[in-house]
Amino acid sequence: YKSIALALFVFSFQWLDVLPFLTPYGAGWGELSLSVKTAAALLRKTAFLNRAAGTVFFGLFLSGVLTTELLVSYGARLASLALLRDREQKMALLREKNLSARIILEMQQLVHDLKRPLTTILGLADVIVSGRGGEGVEKYGSVIAEAGRSMEEMISEILHGDFRRSISLGELVEYVFTQISPYPWRETVTLRAEKSDLDEKVTVNVVRLSRAVVNLLDNAHRANLQTGGTSIEITLTLSEEWAEIAVADEGPGFPPADSGNSGWNSTGLGLQYVTMVAENHGGRFVPSAAPERGALAALLLPRHSDKKENC
Repeated sequence: YKSIALALFVFSFQWLDVLPFLTPYGAGWGELSLSVKTAAALLRKTAFLNRAAGTVFFGLFLSGVLTTELLVSYGARLASLALLRDREQKMALLREKNLSARIILEMQQLVHDLKRPLTTILGLADVIVSGRGGEGVEKYGSVIAEAGRSMEEMISEILHGDFRRSISLGELVEYVFTQISPYPWRETVTLRAEKSDLDEKVTVNVVRLSRAVVNLLDNAHRANLQTGGTSIEITLTLSEEWAEIAVADEGPGFPPADSGNSGWNSTGLGLQYVTMVAENHGGRFVPSAAPERGALAALLLPRHSDKKENC
């Protein structure tokens, strides 16, 4: 393409050699050029040759300018596409790294949840085996059986997304608080709910739903770091149709819907997971602005689920 533009410029300047009015200025002294101009003079067509050669010159020159401009624009477009492709590749790599890190974190926390009933089973089993159980052996056996059932339910919830069991909202929140207890920002999280609302029963996949709420709390903590916010509030409210679990922070709020992330160097994977869990439960995830400042992330769960509890 560059060769075409250069050829147009060279060819256009060659036509200047046959312009009779440029001859006094030293142009067009070649044998071919002089022959053309002499023939035009003999035919009394010098003025015509000036107009024709000038027209061809300007046409070719303008073609060269336009071709050069198109080439420059095309090159800039290619550079922009290459930059965009490079950014997309880096974003894909970042998403993959974040996904890997999130999977590892999820596994660690799930193992931690499974470890608690397992520790209970092993501890009481040691008491029974050592002969120190006495009259409490039957009671210890019941506790071991209950811990075993808890582990079985947790494993079923991890493996099967459609597994459901009945739990009160209060127990669900308590389970969430247990999961975030190792984090230093746990003390910034408070709960606001009516006692009657805490007793409300919902039929859910406890492990997956609690992980969704933990993701919202983690996002809220990251948002607070951007603005120096000091509190995160979980609010439980009931309507005729929905049980709402809302998380409010004091961060910068949610970015425009087309940005594709949470607004604080996040890939948005956590919110995608929350949306998926909400929809799997027949509910919705509703992000919005908090009344005063920050963001309000609400999980809406149907109060009367059509799915029966798994046994």
